[in-house]
Amino acid sequence: MGRPKTLTVTLETKILKILSVKTHLPELGLVVGKKFSNYSLLIRITWEKLRNTTRYESMSSPVKKERLFSRREIQQKIKELARTISTDYKKEELVLVGVLKGAFVFMSDLARNLTIPVKLDFVRLASYGSQSKSQGKVRLTKSIELPIRDKHILIVEDIVDTGLTLKFLQDFLKKENPKSVRICALIDKSERREVPIVVDYVGFSIPKGFVVGYGLDFDEQYRHLPGLYHLVF
Repeated sequence: MGRPKTLTVTLETKILKILSVKTHLPELGLVVGKKFSNYSLLIRITWEKLRNTTRYESMSSPVKKERLFSRREIQQKIKELARTISTDYKKEELVLVGVLKGAFVFMSDLARNLTIPVKLDFVRLASYGSQSKSQGKVRLTKSIELPIRDKHILIVEDIVDTGLTLKFLQDFLKKENPKSVRICALIDKSERREVPIVVDYVGFSIPKGFVVGYGLDFDEQYRHLPGLYHLVF
């Protein structure tokens, strides 16, 4: 097994997971502290103990998840969105641009419910800056591959949160001189909005909450769930 190892994780993405570990596995001797000025968390876990406990799988699980929308409700909403989009873009050439990873399930179902021909492409973006707080800086890690000049573009996103990422993507795509750039989001969450952004097609509007399921994740978990859930820690 070797000696105990030290893991470093960012505050922003792991703090809830760490609190869950402390709640469910206090016998592991978790140590939390700050490292320099980047506010990382140092977690020291004795792996011998970790591998010998049957509760390892649940160490990052939240206390509870509450269902927001069922699979049936989601599919009904997608059909409504697809009808509206099909009408708005009738006789037009439309390109759907999905934002990885979260939007892949939503985009797949949306595309199959459209009654107009569409082309599909994907982008992937990452925010960076302080590890404890977003600085509004976004970089493109995967760009589009299709030519979009003089095409109608519909960005397909899983959830609109601060609006920073979508604003960046919208401005980036406009540089390619498309006919139009609009946004379709499964969820519009207004709690942390930092920049004004127009979402042209919205599935569900919620004021706040940590949402998972149907492509949305927490630490790469829960994407497979057929419904949408709110995590309660």
